[in-house]
Amino acid sequence: MIKKIIIITSLSIITITTFSCTKEVSNKSEPDQKVTDTVDALKNNEITTDEIVKSKAKDKQGKVIDMTFNNSKDIVTVMYEGNKIEMKSQKTGSGIWYSNELYELRGEGSHVELYKNGKKIFDGN
Repeated sequence: MIKKIIIITSLSIITITTFSCTKEVSNKSEPDQKVTDTVDALKNNEITTDEIVKSKAKDKQGKVIDMTFNNSKDIVTVMYEGNKIEMKSQKTGSGIWYSNELYELRGEGSHVELYKNGKKIFDGN
C-alpha cells in the first residue's frame, strides 16, 4: 500500500512539473506584442516620447507667433519677437490657457492671445 502511494505521488509530481515546464516554455516562445510593436515602430522611425503639436498664428500687423505644444508634459514653448517663452498648462473650461510668472497664452479655436504682465501683446489667428 505504501509503495502504491509513493508511486502515485511521484507520478503526480512528475506530471505537475512537466506541465509547468511546458507552459513556461510555450509562453516564452510566443513574442510579446508590445515588444513586436516597438521593434516595428523603430524600424519605421515612428517612436516619439512626447506628443508634440506645432502651430503658428499671425496678427493684423503681420507679427507671427510660433507655438510648440508638448501635450505629454503639458507645456507650450512660444517663439515671439525672438523670445523663447515656456509656459505650463492651466485648467480651463474650454480652449487653452498656459502661463508662467510673466506671460499668459490663451486661446480658443484658431484665435490666440499672448499677455505679458497682464497686458495683451499679441492677438491673432
